[in-house]
Amino acid sequence: MFAFVKSAASKKMQAERKDTTHFLNKLTDISFIPDGAILVTMDVSALYTKIPHTEGWCGRRRIGFPYWSTNSARLRFAVCREVVDEPQAERESSTGLKQGSRSNFRGNGQQDMAPIGLGYYVAALNGRPIGGVLDSDSETNSSNLEVPSTSSTSAEEIISQLTTLPQEELTKVSRFLGSSQAASVREDCKTLNKDFNDLDTLTNLDLQEWLRQRNPVVSGFIRGLSGRSGLLENKTLYSVVKNVEQIYSSQSVRHVLPISFSENVVVHSIVNSKLAANIHGLSGPSGSYWTLKNWLENQASDPLPPPEGDCICAFDNDQVIGKTYHVRANCKLQSSVVTSVCCAQVDPAGTLQQQKDLRPSLWSDLDFDKLQILDYESSYNRRLSDIHFAEVSSNLESHIDKVLKEQQHENGQIRDTVDESVKDKQFSRLWKVCSGCQFQNPKSKRLCGNCRQPLRVNRPRNSQDTVHEENGTTPAEPAPKKARTKTTEITFPSPKSASRLPPKLPQQEESPTTAVKVTARDPVFVNPNSFETVKDVFLHIGKDFRIKKYVDSPDGTERELLLVVCDGVPYVLGKKVIIDTYRCHHCNAVIYGRSDFKEHCTIAHVIRQEDVEYVREFDWVHLKIGFGHYEMNMVRSFFEFSWDFMLKDLAFCMGFMSENAQKYAKKGSDHHKSWELLCILYEGCLDELLLPYVRTCITGGIEPIGRGYLEWSKTVKNPRYQFMQEQILTYVQAIVNFRKGVRFNNVDLIMAGKFKHSPIFHGRNHPKYQQIELTEARHDVIMPPRVKEFVHSNQSISQSGIPGRGEDMDFVLENINKRSKVWTAKGVPEESDWLRTFRNLDKLDELRTQTLMRMGCDDPQGIVSATSSHTPRKDEVSAWREVLRESKVLDSPHEDCLMTSVSGDPLDDQLVNFTSDAWARRRYLYSVYFEDGDSTDVPDPAFVLPEERVAFHAIQNQTKDVIASKIKGLIETIPEDSAKLDLLEEWGHIERKKKEDYVQFYERIKEGLEAHDV
Repeated sequence: MFAFVKSAASKKMQAERKDTTHFLNKLTDISFIPDGAILVTMDVSALYTKIPHTEGWCGRRRIGFPYWSTNSARLRFAVCREVVDEPQAERESSTGLKQGSRSNFRGNGQQDMAPIGLGYYVAALNGRPIGGVLDSDSETNSSNLEVPSTSSTSAEEIISQLTTLPQEELTKVSRFLGSSQAASVREDCKTLNKDFNDLDTLTNLDLQEWLRQRNPVVSGFIRGLSGRSGLLENKTLYSVVKNVEQIYSSQSVRHVLPISFSENVVVHSIVNSKLAANIHGLSGPSGSYWTLKNWLENQASDPLPPPEGDCICAFDNDQVIGKTYHVRANCKLQSSVVTSVCCAQVDPAGTLQQQKDLRPSLWSDLDFDKLQILDYESSYNRRLSDIHFAEVSSNLESHIDKVLKEQQHENGQIRDTVDESVKDKQFSRLWKVCSGCQFQNPKSKRLCGNCRQPLRVNRPRNSQDTVHEENGTTPAEPAPKKARTKTTEITFPSPKSASRLPPKLPQQEESPTTAVKVTARDPVFVNPNSFETVKDVFLHIGKDFRIKKYVDSPDGTERELLLVVCDGVPYVLGKKVIIDTYRCHHCNAVIYGRSDFKEHCTIAHVIRQEDVEYVREFDWVHLKIGFGHYEMNMVRSFFEFSWDFMLKDLAFCMGFMSENAQKYAKKGSDHHKSWELLCILYEGCLDELLLPYVRTCITGGIEPIGRGYLEWSKTVKNPRYQFMQEQILTYVQAIVNFRKGVRFNNVDLIMAGKFKHSPIFHGRNHPKYQQIELTEARHDVIMPPRVKEFVHSNQSISQSGIPGRGEDMDFVLENINKRSKVWTAKGVPEESDWLRTFRNLDKLDELRTQTLMRMGCDDPQGIVSATSSHTPRKDEVSAWREVLRESKVLDSPHEDCLMTSVSGDPLDDQLVNFTSDAWARRRYLYSVYFEDGDSTDVPDPAFVLPEERVAFHAIQNQTKDVIASKIKGLIETIPEDSAKLDLLEEWGHIERKKKEDYVQFYERIKEGLEAHDV
């Protein structure tokens, strides 16, 4: 380019030298050297790159360097920088390429141009300017050169010239543009390399503003390449921004730029893979795995501010177990145990928890009428029963309509599709139908007895098949198809009567659904599985949530009480810790156990026992069971109780066939699968329970209704029907009501579900949840009205604000635990890692959400389905109904029969009295837990199988206290005083021994009594 300019311009000068050869040729023309001449020699290195552009073009103007016309067949081009003498207003009004290329840009987006602008000019060459030839070896008449204009060429003219250039010349233009912007891009990268370190900067990044601050030449090139103009939005904006970063990263592979780095952070949070992070880093300015790891470790770890207003706290333990891939002597796996804590600010402006007169210690031990919760017919329990049966009635109506629509008259019989499916299955177990001749063969045959063709997999039989007898008769001609069976739909002429409507549901205390923000708090590095560790957790929560006895704030915002949610084990331990933990006002020591506290005061402070002052340390804790874990245990306890009766058959029908699969299903390890099994059980059993009633109504010409079914079922004598009806309409319906109540924050449905399900906990052996159920029922009666209103209105919370998506705090905390593990490095985290993760968890999640939103991708953590994914499908319900229909377990409901399971196994005869026996046991357990009753006289639990009763009463399976009580009872029955004294003396020696010695002594006494007929 410069050679061309120099050659053309030098022709107007008095002296011109092209190059060294030209100079030597000129020397031969010198005939003599005048006196006084000075000989000078010089050499030029990198002449073209050393000439200042501004001064060079000013010289061009002085010598009158021309513009050229573009109407030429031969084109040459040159790209130049020009001094722009236009006023500022004219420069700002310029458009197109000139406006986009005014100057170099710094990293902060400000111009570095002063009065100078950049314009990219393309000159189209024909070998001659206007009136002259421009080739370096041609001579030009200076009179034919035009004087250039002082105004710049417009961007439109330049663009029109660029469109006529060949590909090779455009490549040179592009290379020049890139090299001209390299310095400004390099400076911009230095600033951007620092932006990725700040978490808030990454989260709050505005793509429009970020793109505006980048080099306009680079962004303009990307816009032109993508064919986008104007304001960019959504995915298009993100695509342009990403391409700008990719071009910036060509300066150095070590660059880490904010947009790409945010992507790598999100990918790491999803897959937590070192390889994935490195691959992403090598493909762009995203940083390596170690960059990510160091970034996470360097995040701020400042303490979180205390929560404001009325809130709910939850805690749950979590742990990470290390892995080892080698065998080592005395090898012990490393582990990291942590108790996570979260807070839901349900009322940020509330002051209820600042009221001193509402502390739990002031009302938790109050006397009340215990018959309200222990008498099945009390007004309190009767109201809960009405709520339960209102849901039952509503479901009965919908299922009656469903069963009624399925029934059809067929040749004088009432049948449905389930009957046909059962008939086909029974046929398939015995026969194979030849696909060629339709001959019916025994199942054991491999060849057709008629056409001798191989028999393939049996297909379902239909009513049009030609059925041959087993005698092997071969028809000479294909038998004619049977005529279609005539079916008639069953209808009732009268419209639905008002009596079909379910009774009006009592007023429900359903709270409006509002989105509640839940935040993670600082964790506690203990496992809450003992009294001491639970005490440490309570102390940590008390300080973190600003309980008054631990902090002293001048603004008076300390709390006097706090609602704390946890699962079963910490709940049982926590109730004892609340009652039996005291603080010494002399030395501020916190001691668990009344006797230990008394010993501390009398020895350490020399206080008389009668002067010891017992001040409970945790009088501010209102403990509440997490409803997520409560629901899981409701389902598991029901599975354990009903397994032998029908659930094992359902599990087998659904594919849990092996021994291990059956154990897995019975244990309820996967709550989602357990819930689906429960829904299938409910839908299928309820349809089959209603079937005899519906067909009875059809035969009698009576419209079937829900209330009519309840009256009809009172006449049922079949114990199997009665037991299944109780299982479905009482216990499964209770679990369904409870879950629905939690989802919609409906306290009435929650309380009704707990009340109707309670016999399952108390009728069998579930000591933990027996105590929890009674404690929760007791609290609901004695809580002060203001505390009760707060607890009832916050039975569950919804983080999304979508109705029907509520969950209790324990499940919310489970999700927080899962999210926290996403942001911790592989291996066993240290305490500092946990602390940093929980303190930045909300910010990290917000970064993930914002990054995915910029990309136009939905965050799986934030997606809430409008419908439940655990609704049972029709096929599964039909398959279970076929099992029930074929077993005939519900046939002849008005006839007495033996108590057997769905598969025909004998069951305990007393199962029909399960509910009444369980309520009696519940009343006795209340006296044990709250009134210091005798635990050795608790009524026997319910038995499902006869062998369970035998095993329970075997002396080997009794506790030492029970065996000792039985031994003393046998000794008292001995008539001889001398023999009685000898046995009592021997018993005094055995009493300190093991359980096996107890058993042997008991059996020896019993054998002696039987031998003497005593």
